[in-house]
Amino acid sequence: MVRGGRLYLWRQMFFGFQLAATHGKTDALSSTYEFVSSLGWQVRHWQVMVRHISNGDLHEPNHGETMLLMGMAF
Repeated sequence: MVRGGRLYLWRQMFFGFQLAATHGKTDALSSTYEFVSSLGWQVRHWQVMVRHISNGDLHEPNHGETMLLMGMAF
């Protein structure tokens, strides 16, 4: 389950912030609730973004995951 929003900063550049609930834990995603933040660029059907997921330092460990994503809507 993911809930959040997207704020367009300049032209097609956006910042997204979401709250996520996960089932199971890993070294990187170490809590049931995670924060997801994204910074990206969207043009027509294409988007590129950098996304970081972590528990927001609510407890240790807080390694998180950072990824580069590319997408296409059709």
